[in-house]
Amino acid sequence: MTDEQQQTDETQTPWIERGSSLTLLYRLLIVICLGLLIPDVLDLLHIGYHKHIHYSAEGWFAFYSIFGFIAYSLIVGAGFIWRRVVMRDEDYYA
Repeated sequence: MTDEQQQTDETQTPWIERGSSLTLLYRLLIVICLGLLIPDVLDLLHIGYHKHIHYSAEGWFAFYSIFGFIAYSLIVGAGFIWRRVVMRDEDYYA
């Protein structure tokens, strides 16, 4: 494959489907997640940040991360169940 053909193939492929873009997005997601964990680490070390909690569970390390993951998993699981309930045959309206 010549360089010209390779450049043409790269320009026709959407940026989100390129391997380099997926790697970049994955690394960006990891950096954002770690950045959002910094306040919990600072609170754990008692350095410049203090949580004002309402319930004792909110004081646990990474509580909001764990809670969010569990809530998201339950929503996705409910979606799979709900799909089976409301799904119709392909020719239902025919």
